[in-house]
Amino acid sequence: MDRRLVATRIGLLAILLGGLGVALAIEIGERHTRSAYLDQLHYTSNLADLVAAIPAEGSVVSADRPPAEAPAETGLESLPYPVPDGTAFLVLDAAGQPVARSTTELAVARSAIEPDIDTALVGRVSQPPPSRPWRGDPLVVVAPARAGADIVGVVVTTSRADGVRRTTLLVWAVLGVGVLLVVGVAAAAETAAARTTGRGVDNLTAAARAVASGQLKERAPVPAWPPELRRLTQSVNTAADQLVSLLERQRTFISYASHQLRTPLAPLRLGLSRLAGDVSEPGRDTHRMLSEEVDRLARVCEALLSFAQAQHSAVAGEEVDIVGMVERRVMTWRSLADERGVDLVCVDVPAAIPPAWISADILEQVLDVLIDNAIKYAGRGATVRLVVRQPATARIDVHVIDDGPGMSANELVRTGSALRRRGGGTGSGGGAGLGITIAQALITAAGGQLRLARAHPGGVDARIRVPAAAGPA
Repeated sequence: MDRRLVATRIGLLAILLGGLGVALAIEIGERHTRSAYLDQLHYTSNLADLVAAIPAEGSVVSADRPPAEAPAETGLESLPYPVPDGTAFLVLDAAGQPVARSTTELAVARSAIEPDIDTALVGRVSQPPPSRPWRGDPLVVVAPARAGADIVGVVVTTSRADGVRRTTLLVWAVLGVGVLLVVGVAAAAETAAARTTGRGVDNLTAAARAVASGQLKERAPVPAWPPELRRLTQSVNTAADQLVSLLERQRTFISYASHQLRTPLAPLRLGLSRLAGDVSEPGRDTHRMLSEEVDRLARVCEALLSFAQAQHSAVAGEEVDIVGMVERRVMTWRSLADERGVDLVCVDVPAAIPPAWISADILEQVLDVLIDNAIKYAGRGATVRLVVRQPATARIDVHVIDDGPGMSANELVRTGSALRRRGGGTGSGGGAGLGITIAQALITAAGGQLRLARAHPGGVDARIRVPAAAGPA
């Protein structure tokens, strides 16, 4: 992105300076051409005035003939021929016939200047040529020779434009070098600024990713320049500090509340256990209900502690025989499944599945949560299948699929929310939301993923995706 921004800015600057440089170069070339043209026009006009003052009739007189050889009756012998270096002239009478010329021939053919001669014969001077110094075209001036109100002849002068050409090209070269230098300096400054800004943005991005991955102490170094990036980095670091503070308060509160709730549960459970033999028949159902509620409350406290710990820590991975673990969990839960009338099976397990790279304890906990929920909510007569697949070389998926009543799309989305229960409530009645939330937090901390989807034709497909030991997911 930095390179694209620098290229865009430098490109726009180069276009702007190039356009201004071309316009300035054209103007300078036109000015030099006009100046040379005006000088030659002045010379041509003076020569035309001299020609108009002499009645030129008869043969052609050349500037290199001695005056004694010129016919006396023409009067051209009195015409001075001060010819500047590189300049040639041709004098024509009113009929367009040559009557005098310089030793040097004109630098252009007469056919090329016929329109200008016709224009001069009606009393108008030729127009200055466009500035094209790279072509080296000679300057041509055609002016009428007037004797009062009459046009008595035409004077054509040509001169080499070498001086104008050299001067104009030199100025153009200086302008081009100047534009290149300005663009080069600007490019160097922009590149340095972009690198500084890019380095600060990269540091900020790295720090944000580190905080997001659980490295809560990571902060971005505050750059000295530019001030906007410095303020942004300070704001992000401050926000990270506030976030860490809030998370610490949340974890402290959950831990404290769980411990405070668990402290009286131990003696309460012990007391209920001692009362079991002394409870009469009418009160046994109430005693059993109280014992179950105490056990449930204890599990909630443990779940809250696990949830708080999973949200604030990353877990190291290890090689895990995922196929063996799935088979062991099926054996462990099969008796409960049989008791509730649910068929728990392990199917479609390829023999070539490589080991997974994840914490074995966390994977086991997550599998237990998903199997427990599937057995609990699929209903009697349902089937719960565990399927292991490898969709890619670096990933392994474990599916816990039931064919029970399932959940709607909105319920699937809400189930992963903290303390959310099936049915949308948060009260008693056998909830799954907290268990799924804890499972998601645990598997994410271990480097895996948990996703709930609708199974076909019905039920829930809970997929655990973990990295294979051969490479990252």
